[in-house]
Amino acid sequence: MRATVALLCGLAAALCLVSCRQEAYEAGEGELSLLTAEFGELLTDADTVACSAVTDADRRLRLQQGLRARWMQTPDSSFRALIYYFVNRHDTTASVRTYSVQPVPVLMPLARQHFTDGTVRDPVVMESVWQSANGRWLNMSFFVRTGESGDDQARHVLGLVRDTLTRWPPTDGTDSLSTLCLSLHHEQNGVPEYYSQRAYLSVPMSALEQADSVRLSVTTYQGEVSYCFAIRKQD
Repeated sequence: MRATVALLCGLAAALCLVSCRQEAYEAGEGELSLLTAEFGELLTDADTVACSAVTDADRRLRLQQGLRARWMQTPDSSFRALIYYFVNRHDTTASVRTYSVQPVPVLMPLARQHFTDGTVRDPVVMESVWQSANGRWLNMSFFVRTGESGDDQARHVLGLVRDTLTRWPPTDGTDSLSTLCLSLHHEQNGVPEYYSQRAYLSVPMSALEQADSVRLSVTTYQGEVSYCFAIRKQD
């Protein structure tokens, strides 16, 4: 899992969709009405082919088509992704047919001193921050402003800054509580701001030091916003 991720400024390159096709939407019981999108992990075999996946709801999927991609080059590993697949309403235990798969970068919180050139808070457009149903992931959906620059080195750079771990005594005499404060590092890095492109990020909850709550601060075009919520305890 990488601590910082460079996002390609081209929309098609950034999505890296696998097994993708476009069809007109059909109302009612058309094929696309059975399309489901879920975050999860694609699982590769010894030949770096993804034949199964585990969703954020802990549902295991058997994939009808084995998937290969340049971003899944490690055998016997898991890769975070947004998986679009067709649901079989008559047999929910059957293997599923994928429509497309989008890689989702995974960020690990880093102390501020690890950002040797300093932290940057260029704005993004936030859409949502949520905890996965199985309590294993903190997910973010947002938009970056992008466009063609003619410079192959112009890439958005993202990271997650571990700011402070604050503890305070509770009032009922139990153990102390703690809040982990994080902030999103974003470098526009010379990319033009012509149009908006959606991006996703995931943070493993296991990397949040068993804090009782987390506070994520993000700079947007309207100013700084914070997202605060309790961390679901793991078994």
